[in-house]
Amino acid sequence: RAWTVEFFLRVHALILHCLPSTKTAPGTISLLILLLEIFSPPIASGIFFLRKSLSVTPSESTLHKKFFMHGFYRQKIYWSTRDGRHQKKLNFLEFTATKNPVKKKSGRVYNLGMEKISRVFLKKAECSLDLGDGSERGPYVNQDYIFQKMRKPHRGISLMYTYYPTDEGWPVRASVAFPQETPSGAWDYPYEDYFPYRGGVEGLRDEEPFKFMKDIRSHGQDVVLTMTINPLLSDEYIIAVAKDLRPYGRVLLRINHECTGTWFCFSRRADYQQVADFFVRCCKIFHKYSPNVKIIICAGMWEKSTGKIEMEETFLDAYREADYWSGDQYISLHWGWPADVALRDGKTFSNYDVEDVYEKAKNTWKRLCEITGQKKPMLLSELNADGDVSSPYGQAEKIKRFMELVQDDSEHWLDGFTMYQFRDDGRLGLEITDPNN
Repeated sequence: RAWTVEFFLRVHALILHCLPSTKTAPGTISLLILLLEIFSPPIASGIFFLRKSLSVTPSESTLHKKFFMHGFYRQKIYWSTRDGRHQKKLNFLEFTATKNPVKKKSGRVYNLGMEKISRVFLKKAECSLDLGDGSERGPYVNQDYIFQKMRKPHRGISLMYTYYPTDEGWPVRASVAFPQETPSGAWDYPYEDYFPYRGGVEGLRDEEPFKFMKDIRSHGQDVVLTMTINPLLSDEYIIAVAKDLRPYGRVLLRINHECTGTWFCFSRRADYQQVADFFVRCCKIFHKYSPNVKIIICAGMWEKSTGKIEMEETFLDAYREADYWSGDQYISLHWGWPADVALRDGKTFSNYDVEDVYEKAKNTWKRLCEITGQKKPMLLSELNADGDVSSPYGQAEKIKRFMELVQDDSEHWLDGFTMYQFRDDGRLGLEITDPNN
């Protein structure tokens, strides 16, 4: 090894002294590199990287072209470029093309100089994108399938579960345990009709959602978990959940979302102050037992008529204790699905102006900064337009317009959002559920 290094340094010094530029003798340099490539590929590679001026164009050297066509190249190099292509594998002699790219039967000779090689840094996005995958409106879809369709990973994948371990009928899903003769909505049950969380005191960590969380993590994405929890549970039930989530790295946990509303079951078991106090208690437990878990509060939104956030006094301590602030704001939504159809004169859907939705969300963050004296990241944990209301093309136009507003805003107030969702039984997803898959 010592001899190889010394020999390499001697050859390198000779080249620098005798052949200072490619204009001197391109054919000679090409021959020297080819000979070294044949007899000592590592040395040839080292010379190339230390002396970028050794590069020559294949068209300038018949000898070079001859050796190239006969396949005298073995040394492989990995590189990354500023245009986003990573870990592209090229042959050593392909690196010697610095002028016009040339075609050959086995592929393309790339036009790369040393000045185009740079390090690649993976930094935080100005606005991160998460994707909903599984809820009361559709089952979980494995990440291999989503990667095949989307081609790129997301910051996180959002899952939705419910946790009422002391209830009658648990752990069967509510719609199965308490079937309705006439469907009236996903929340008209003793507990929410999400899939049951089988961990916690039950301790089934090979069941849902853990097998899905492992799938998400194995594809390089974070887990974003929403849980509706009985607010009357004692600490032991919450501590068990906190211990469940410790092995999964960075986890975003949203507890009892949309908690200023009236539709979820937890808001019918306790008043709003009790719900807020329960959230603060959960934050303290998770911060103690699983510091890798960051807690999201998803409560009221800013109201133009008052200039305040809905129930901001009640949930003030919860906002201060949480790690992330959030809101759910659909640009259009048919909340009566699947019990009815969104007709023109119906009263079970909404359809908002995109600019109004954006203003409402941004002013929610500003107001929270003002009343808490803090500045925390803001998320939109559920965002989409409903194809049942806006039509599929209108759905796409609304989301496109919202993204334009985010991109053009110099304040960069939105830390991220969750596209709700990948596959949906209705028209609130990127795909409609396929019963055959």
